[in-house]
This record gives sequence, C-alpha cells and structure tokens, in this order.
Amino acid sequence: MTDLVETPLRNAFASHMDKLKLACETSDGKNVTAQYESSDLAYLFAVFPKIPVTLLFWDESDGFEADAKLLFDETIIQHLDIESIMFLSEHLCQMLIHGNLKAD
Repeated sequence: MTDLVETPLRNAFASHMDKLKLACETSDGKNVTAQYESSDLAYLFAVFPKIPVTLLFWDESDGFEADAKLLFDETIIQHLDIESIMFLSEHLCQMLIHGNLKAD
C-alpha cells in the first residue's frame, strides 16, 4: 500500500492541496475534513454501496513530509479479498493523480 498508493499520492500532491481537493471533488469524493481533525484534508469515496473509502492527507510543513492514508470500513474483508482491496486502492490513486478514469 505504501509504495503503490501512499507514496505516489504524497509525491503528487505535497504542497498542492488545491489540486488534490479538485481531484477528489471531480472524482465524486465528499469532503469530510471536519470529521478528522488531525488531517489537512479528508475525502470519503463511495466506491461501492457497502465499501466506503476515506482518503486522509497531511500536507508537508515545518520539516515534516506530506502523508496520505486510506481508511476502509472494518467490514471490507467481508466484501473484498486483499488483492481486490489493493486494486481498488491503486485505481483510486491513479484516478486522483491522472484524472477521472471513469468510463463515459
């Protein structure tokens, strides 16, 4: 998860939170930053009806590097295996970095 999702998100959006916010909103993310006081940005994605994914992002500041984490509902393993969770995470990462990958 770190190498394929978190690091690319950090590298793409460190000091560019405005771009991350736009990417999240363009990808149907719901701003839930108020629910996560420790993060600079938090967006909820309803990937599937029973599979919410929350992206937490901390921008770089005062000598600390940017950081990104994905949070999954505790029931995700009832719906997806680990390979599918990784695929979902990588797809979300690529969608945010490279634009909306939805089929039109």
